[in-house]
Amino acid sequence: MLLKDVIVNGSPERVNAILMTALTSTLGMLPLAIASGAGNEILQLLAIVVLGGLFTSTALTLLVIPALYAKFGKQLMPQQKPVLINQTWSN
Repeated sequence: MLLKDVIVNGSPERVNAILMTALTSTLGMLPLAIASGAGNEILQLLAIVVLGGLFTSTALTLLVIPALYAKFGKQLMPQQKPVLINQTWSN
C-alpha cells in the first residue's frame, strides 16, 4: 500500500476518538473557565490554559502529524527486498 493511501485511510479512523476525547475534556473544563466569584481567580486561569492546550494538541494531532508523516514518512517505511518466485535448482 502506498504511503498516501495509508495516511488517507488511517486518519478518519482516529478522528472520532480524538474529537470525542477533546470534546469531553473541554465540556468538563468550560464551567470552570467561565465561572466567576471569590476564590476562582487561579482556577479560571488554569482552566483557560488547559483549554488552550486541548485545542492545540487536537489541532496538532489531526493536522500537523499526518502532514509531517506524509512529508518524512518515507524514511520510516521498511525497505522491501525483492523476492524470487519459482526459483528452481539446476543439477
